Amino acid sequence: MSLNKTRIFLNGELIGTHDKPKELVADLRNKRRQGELKKQVNIIFYEDTNEIYINSDQGRARRPAIIVEKGAPLITKEYIERLNKGEIAFEALVNEGLIEYLDAEEEENAFIAIDEKDITPKHTHLEIDSALILGICTGMVPFPEHNASPGTRWGQA
Repeated sequence: MSLNKTRIFLNGELIGTHDKPKELVADLRNKRRQGELKKQVNIIFYEDTNEIYINSDQGRARRPAIIVEKGAPLITKEYIERLNKGEIAFEALVNEGLIEYLDAEEEENAFIAIDEKDITPKHTHLEIDSALILGICTGMVPFPEHNASPGTRWGQA
């Protein structure tokens, strides 16, 4: 095996090598978005170790994010209006390749904007709602952005 070839792992097992890892990862992600690969597949490229990991195993925590291309989210106001009116379902946006589910590893290759106004040409995804970055439990806590003054005791000023 040549030292300059990228090793490819499927669910943790070495399955081969490739000469052009960035092109392979981009092609696999496009195939996932177009429905040629299952939506549950996540693809990660670690440049520092020159390895590609493809995960399709069960039990991975995954979350949805809007895909951003050329500095613009693929979800437009028209899609949001149709979604609010019930004309389309959320899953249709996933099936059309406008939203994809990222696992923790694939997030390492993603540059996710929190708000639409923050998007630059370098961004790959946009949060569906900024509250989603906190998780379910934290999102249920009222005013999580306010500090409870851990340096003082309750009842003391």
